[in-house]
Amino acid sequence: MGQAPSGPKITAQDRAVLDMKLQRDKLKQYQKKIQTILDQEHAIALAALKAGNKTRALTALRRRKYQEGLLQKTDGQLEVLENLVSTVEFALIEKDVMFGLKQGNEVLKQIHAEMSIESVEKLMSETAEAVQYQRVDLPEVPTQEPLQEEPERSQIKETSKRLTTFLHTMGHGANDKLYITHAEHSGALGQHSASSGYRAKPEDIPAFRTPFDCCALSLQPFTHPVCAPNDDGTGVVFDLLNIVPWLKSHNNTHPITGKPLEPSSLISLHYARNANGELHDPVTFKTFTEHSHIVVIRTTGNVFLAESVGKLAGGRDLVADVPFTKADLITLQNPHGTSEPAAPKPAQVAQPSSSKPAPASKPKPAEAAKPTQGLVATTKVAKATLPYNASPYSTGAAGASLTSTSLDPLTKGEMALYDEEELMFDEIAKERKEKDKVKQRAYVRMVTNMGGSLNLELYCEKAPKTCYNFLMLARQGKYDDCPFHRLIPDFMIQGGDPTGTGRGGESYWGTPFRDEYDLKNALKHSERGMLSMANKGKATNGSQFFITFRETPHLDNKHTVFGKLVGGEEILDAMEAVPVQSGTDKPLKPIKITEIVIYQDPFEEYKKRLAKRLEKQAEARGGKAAEKTKSDRIEDKVNWFGEKVGAKDPASGLSTGNMGGVGKYLATATKRAAPPTTAAAESDIGVDAKKKRKLGFGNFDAW
Repeated sequence: MGQAPSGPKITAQDRAVLDMKLQRDKLKQYQKKIQTILDQEHAIALAALKAGNKTRALTALRRRKYQEGLLQKTDGQLEVLENLVSTVEFALIEKDVMFGLKQGNEVLKQIHAEMSIESVEKLMSETAEAVQYQRVDLPEVPTQEPLQEEPERSQIKETSKRLTTFLHTMGHGANDKLYITHAEHSGALGQHSASSGYRAKPEDIPAFRTPFDCCALSLQPFTHPVCAPNDDGTGVVFDLLNIVPWLKSHNNTHPITGKPLEPSSLISLHYARNANGELHDPVTFKTFTEHSHIVVIRTTGNVFLAESVGKLAGGRDLVADVPFTKADLITLQNPHGTSEPAAPKPAQVAQPSSSKPAPASKPKPAEAAKPTQGLVATTKVAKATLPYNASPYSTGAAGASLTSTSLDPLTKGEMALYDEEELMFDEIAKERKEKDKVKQRAYVRMVTNMGGSLNLELYCEKAPKTCYNFLMLARQGKYDDCPFHRLIPDFMIQGGDPTGTGRGGESYWGTPFRDEYDLKNALKHSERGMLSMANKGKATNGSQFFITFRETPHLDNKHTVFGKLVGGEEILDAMEAVPVQSGTDKPLKPIKITEIVIYQDPFEEYKKRLAKRLEKQAEARGGKAAEKTKSDRIEDKVNWFGEKVGAKDPASGLSTGNMGGVGKYLATATKRAAPPTTAAAESDIGVDAKKKRKLGFGNFDAW
């Protein structure tokens, strides 16, 4: 019997190609698994939004965004792997290729052994956290604690590292070249560049910045982009499929600004895409990035780079061939924009609420109509309008626009302005004599429901910003009927939270402000009755405060002390004697602040003095503009030759001075029309006209 023909021989190259194809299929299955997790994250975020819990929804969206970043990395690496597979299949079998395939085969075996679909499924099924995370209800996230990294994310990170190692081996290590290619240097086949750490920074997408190609509501790439214009000339990009349901369920309210937003005011955006599907400018074909200045024309909805609209368009939409105005431009992204501080009017700066605004000096009609001439007049106007908080430095916007190609040109230098409140704090905190320190302190009476009051002395010169925050909140009535929610005998009593839960309360500015325990001569928790700020960490002060029952030196350099008790010790003893609920620090009997009466406030005195000083300066400037000294009047009327400038000519009845406008031609015409007298004609006979002596300065209009 004949021998059966033998099958085709499987070489090492075929095995390597087969292994890479199997690994490619495994990666695709793994991507499907990650996509399932992403869908679950989206469902969790929607459920949290319907329940009104924005914090949970934001947490779910952040997790989803992080997983999407990993998925995008896997997509790029998978594409490189597929390219390698197709290249190896059609490449010649050479020694260096065979050597690289052998090494890649070993790495693939290691990845396959550690990153199989079975191991991931087993991990997800056996882990209790993963099972709970896949439910619709989002678990409770602890406040102010870092989120624990889930096992699935650790597996994804490990997978990314392994795949990067494999690609590095298949790229630079698979040949005998003594140099690396551009793809290897840029990171496509492994990070060889010294700037890899810098390039890794944009991977952590901040929560407050939405990518230019994503919807600001869903944080996902848009498919039907629309723009919601704002009043300041900017716009927010949404996906039509997301913003319309939002407006229907929230009574046409803007999800970012909270202002009314009608569906009819949405502008449909028309982006241009290149062959790779990337968004680009239709004029210059530059690809949009996170550093691009992107604008849209309101009338057409076409999206351009700002440089294309400003330099090349010439007032016309180059795509639709439609004219537009500057008001039709809406900024979608401008990461390099610089805002110039507006100089406030002197009469309205730092005035108390009870005082009347200082009247602004109105220029006289003659002064308002008189044009400024020369450098001196310009300097006088600049000094007259100089605000009191002007600094000797500039904003730097002109220099930045000169040396940068991404900023709009700015040819005028603007001076920087000091913060008005910081100037007030510096004035209050100045060192003074011991007898004058009492004037820089505030005295308040905290009326309670315990049958008495607590008299407090606030050291404004030692903690000016903290004291100002306390006094302004008291003036606004934020502490009226505010409970003391926490009581620990022999330690302290805490209050200042209007909600009574210990988690609420905002500062006067609406944001947390800095600590002042590191200032010179700062107060310490050195005795009973010290008034200090409660916080959640460094620079997180709000409205909550506490009063100590004993010396607490362990709180120094952690909490800002800004006052102490100077009267009402028996009321503080009664507060400490109130029992607390079992297992908590909440008083069993409600302890509330009825009101806070302010007897002395150095900040209000400073505002009054400032308002009077600015009013006097405004009056002085108005008086100087209206009056002239005697020497100025003499110099204005008489020239060097003793002739009066501006006096009327008896022959013509017109002024002989330097008249502006049409009047100078009237004077010339009158002189030409008047016939010379006989004496004048006889005296001019035989006299050369070039040797005639001219009096006065002459006319310098043509100079």
